[in-house]
Amino acid sequence: MSEGDKPHQLKLVFERQVYHYLSSAIAIIILYFLTYFAPVTVGGFLSISTIVWYWTSAIIPIIHQLFVGFFWRLELHCKTLTRRFGYNGFILFGVIFLVLFVGRFISVICLAFANGNTLGIDLWITRLIAIILIIPTVYLIYR
Repeated sequence: MSEGDKPHQLKLVFERQVYHYLSSAIAIIILYFLTYFAPVTVGGFLSISTIVWYWTSAIIPIIHQLFVGFFWRLELHCKTLTRRFGYNGFILFGVIFLVLFVGRFISVICLAFANGNTLGIDLWITRLIAIILIIPTVYLIYR
């Protein structure tokens, strides 16, 4: 990549990414206002309050999405990782990706343990909702 191409390539990294940044900001605002509902803050797990698990399970996916959106596009348009680290750049990206990906599930599971049975919904209805939600979840993971 020549010096003259750098501004154009960097512009491509951020092309149409404003929607991701905006949706992340909106999600954080909505999540903040949801903390005012008592069931969200009740409980704890591993001596850590539910509110900490709540924010952890909310922030990790946002960090993951922004990480992938930024660094993968940086590699795609500017070859930043491979120029700096060679093939190991993909390994580094993969390790960070995997840690954040697994962290998403672990944080949600910990939140579920910390905040379990606080909505006052019948167990069978809860299970039905879980089964209904697992279908699109498995599909999204598969895709």
